[in-house]
Order: sequence, then structure tokens, then C-alpha cells
Amino acid sequence: MNNIFFNKGYTDINPLQFGSEKCASGHTYGPHIRNCYLIHYVVSGKGKFYKKNFEAEVNVGQAFLIRPGEVTTYTADKDEPWEYIWIGFDGVVAKKLDGIKESVFSVDGRIFTDMLKVSKLENTKEEYLISKIFLLISNLFEGKNQKKELVEYLAGYIEENYFLRLYVKELADMANLDSRYLTRLFKSKKGLSLQQYIIDVKMKKAAMLIKDYSVAQTSKMVGYDDVFNFSKIFKKNIGMSPLKYKKYIKEQEK
Repeated sequence: MNNIFFNKGYTDINPLQFGSEKCASGHTYGPHIRNCYLIHYVVSGKGKFYKKNFEAEVNVGQAFLIRPGEVTTYTADKDEPWEYIWIGFDGVVAKKLDGIKESVFSVDGRIFTDMLKVSKLENTKEEYLISKIFLLISNLFEGKNQKKELVEYLAGYIEENYFLRLYVKELADMANLDSRYLTRLFKSKKGLSLQQYIIDVKMKKAAMLIKDYSVAQTSKMVGYDDVFNFSKIFKKNIGMSPLKYKKYIKEQEK
């Protein structure tokens, strides 16, 4: 399976390719050079990964990292050829991977197997993979600040995807965490529950959009199909109805 995605030009994490393959005995790929970060996760079997002055066997549960500009070759074992899942991406946050000294490492395979669900999506493939790549990077840098980084990554995901209908349970599923635990974790780090953070981000964006768009249009643009519900939430968080706020903004500009 090999999926090609639209390059949507996301700044932080920008998915470019994704796929999986069950390789034939001794199958070799390379030498080849990449222009993005590429990570292969070994689902079964084993193989070898080569680059300049480096050679390593990669087994089940491990992954190997290819950085932009590196010339690499990888070969499936003759007796136990590997099956792997790969993801290729670039972006500002992706450069964090340059801080990893190892080219072969262990990683939570559930993140990769969850990525396979992208085949069921039609309109948000790239956005779904972005969430998984953030979790992958968090997993790779696991340590004292893991929980803090996870919260920051989710916060960034919410801010970039304010136009979607975002649900706590779906975000918890992305993070492979219980929704109640994630809510408590988020509140301990941000001072707000995850649900309130989602609302705050959407309403701040709505307050910017309402200046140039109707209430109905703004509602849709921040992920609310029900205009009445949107207006009620807007008033509760901003302090006045969308129409009054729109009028207030225009008066301030005079």
C-alpha cells in the first residue's frame, strides 16, 4: 500500500507520503536520497539499514530514520523478510528529529498501525496523519517532559484545525489515552479543560472572522453546523452576541 498525499504546505508538520509493504526475500531499496524525513517501522521480520559509516540490523518493534539529504540503502532479510509501515514528512517541528543521535530505535508501534486507518478517510487524510506524527515525535522524545510535550502538540493540533468538529474522545483516541485522564492532564498543564481549550481557540478565531463574514458563515468556518448553538457559545465566551460583537468591532474602526 502506497498513498500519495496533497502537499498542503502545513508549517509545523507536513505529511508527504505514507504506505506499507511486505517485502520479498532479500529485497533491496537504494542507494537513494530523500528530501524529507522518512521513518520506517518494522511490523514483522527483519532487515538491514545502511548509510555512510553506519550499518544496523532492524528488528520487529524498531524503526529507522532517514533524514533529508542522507544517502541510504535498506535490505530485507533473506530468511525473515520484513514488513514495514513508513511515513514521510517535513516541517518546522520535523527538524526536531535532527536532535536524535540514533538512526535505529524502538518506538510505540500502535502509532504506526493506527496510521493505517487513514485509508478510510476521504477529506482529512493529511490532518489525521499530522496528529499521529506529533504523537510519534512525542514518543521519540519521551522523558521528563513527555506529558508537557503531548499537551503542547495537541494544543497545536487544535489551533491548526479549529475548522474541524473536534471532540475530546477523538483527541484522546489519537493520543491512546483515556479521555478523562487526558482532560485532567490538559487542565494541569494549561489551566483549562481540553473541551474549554477547544472552545476558546474556536471562539477567538470566530471573533476575528466575524468582522468579514456573516454569523452563519463564521459558524461553519469554526466547525459549528448549528448557528444557534454557536451564537450561544460565542456570547458566553466573548461576552456579547456575534452580531453585537460585529457591530462593536466596526464602531471601533471608525
